[in-house]
Amino acid sequence: MTTLAADPNARFLAAQFGQRIADLLNSPGKRALAVEAFDLVASSYWRKGDDVARNWMIGMCPPLGDRSPLDAIAAGDGDDVLAAARSEARGDHAN
Repeated sequence: MTTLAADPNARFLAAQFGQRIADLLNSPGKRALAVEAFDLVASSYWRKGDDVARNWMIGMCPPLGDRSPLDAIAAGDGDDVLAAARSEARGDHAN
């Protein structure tokens, strides 16, 4: 619980995904990276940005080997997640 009190990124992630996810990202750097990726995706969608970003963060992502961005961040692949988030924000994804 001290993590939530001391880290606004942990509070944000707990509010968006639940405490388990905030705990899974067990360092301030990983939590900050998750929030940055979330913000990149959310800001690229006009009205439903937070909903789209939440789904993107937990869904399978082909550029990440069909792992979710949250799982990839937890595994230490944050740079790959940011690249995928930038690609999503630009609209490079295939529908």
